[in-house]
Amino acid sequence: MGINENRANSPSVIKSPSDSFQVVKAIHRSDKRTSASNVIYLVRSLKTGKCFVEKRISISSRMRKEKALREIQTLEQLRNAGPSPHINFLHKALINGVPGHASLILEYCEMGNIQSMINTNGMEDAIVAEGFVWHVVASVTKALCFLHEGVDVYKHDATPIDSWNPICHLDIKPDNVYLTNKHRNADYPRVVLGDLGCAVTRDDVVSGRVNRECPHQFTPSIVPPENRLEGDISRWKGKYGLVTDMWQLGGLMQVMCTKAHQPSLSKAKTMHACGPQYSFKANEIAWRLMHTDCTRRPKATELMEELRILLPPMGVIL
Repeated sequence: MGINENRANSPSVIKSPSDSFQVVKAIHRSDKRTSASNVIYLVRSLKTGKCFVEKRISISSRMRKEKALREIQTLEQLRNAGPSPHINFLHKALINGVPGHASLILEYCEMGNIQSMINTNGMEDAIVAEGFVWHVVASVTKALCFLHEGVDVYKHDATPIDSWNPICHLDIKPDNVYLTNKHRNADYPRVVLGDLGCAVTRDDVVSGRVNRECPHQFTPSIVPPENRLEGDISRWKGKYGLVTDMWQLGGLMQVMCTKAHQPSLSKAKTMHACGPQYSFKANEIAWRLMHTDCTRRPKATELMEELRILLPPMGVIL
């Protein structure tokens, strides 16, 4: 997909002290109807030849610059602590590498995202294999274990980190879950949770940088029931938290199974959230994740322990 931009605002090379990046093409622009002002470029390192994506964020106002810096700090926290193979890795962050913008140089997932997978290759009318649904759910759960508690599930002694600064993603949807053949397992591509532009940390809330009762940005179609303002889904009510991410994980699972454009609140209230083509356990877990009582949703670490027992007999590699 080509996107035309003024060349003055879109240099062909982005320079940094240790490396420079050749802009190959623009691959996505944020919806102009949202408060975001981002363009995603495919770029290539002139030092190594390796491809990355550049998330270019306007910092034309103080508010936009503060938001970009929060996203960079969150990605750096994750990089310094791990990183997790299921969270988009920050290679480099540049301020004013492109004048008036922050440039986040991130891992490139060449297979696109879950939404593009559904929309192409005749998948619109096909049933997504349940094994692949479980693979995605398990991978995103691993990412959430890391975001929420700093738990690396690949370590034998994986335990929550007491000093961890918990991170709420707050924008888990098919567009933000990416696929790559790099380091894939025998059956499926590696799944990578990306775009932390809506993410909020505990330190953000405690310091007063963000308001926990009013996220600075959100996708209306994936707002949990406890935060929906009746009659106006464009507005948010009540506090968000780790339970928000768990509901959105259930919504991701449901959308993959039903091919709907967005999660269904009415189906989420039943034990048929994913549909009759899928197992009782798939429907039951989606129902629990999307429960209207947020206190009954499992934590990411609790769900991961359940999946460790449930999935291997199904042939799903963890």
